[in-house]
Amino acid sequence: MTQVTNNFLDNNEFYFICKTFTHEHFPWYLSHKVYENDGQTHLIHNLVKNVNGERKTSFFVSVLSPILKKLEIKNIIRAKVNLTFKTDKIIESAPHIDVEKISLDEPSTTAILYLNTNDGYTQIVGGDRIFSVENRLLTFPTNTSHFGTTHTNTEQRMVLNIVYTT
Repeated sequence: MTQVTNNFLDNNEFYFICKTFTHEHFPWYLSHKVYENDGQTHLIHNLVKNVNGERKTSFFVSVLSPILKKLEIKNIIRAKVNLTFKTDKIIESAPHIDVEKISLDEPSTTAILYLNTNDGYTQIVGGDRIFSVENRLLTFPTNTSHFGTTHTNTEQRMVLNIVYTT
């Protein structure tokens, strides 16, 4: 089931997370795809990633603490921040399922925390369109097909994507 929560975190927690990700010393990494071979260049930072069965965590993973507590997260399967750049028109990425290449023994949830307000959105295939509104949290079962978009009315769009179990 898709669930949207506005003003998910209290302002101090939310702005601390945003300030961390927008700090001049926060490391961003260039990616040439949002999803397989789509050609959309953007920046990413993996906070938690499984590489060949080995869990890799970023120095900055502790910034997730208020989210982990509020969502009662037991296990983070993947967590990353995406930063996309303004485009002349909205471009939809390919529909996908998060972490489809990982075998999960128990059901998992995808959470998307929108870090700024813009005209980009997340589309649930066959369902809702959720617009990027600062401090809005979208959750849905990880096996749900969805896609994101670019944006046209701000310089950047930033979202935090967490796949987890409770």
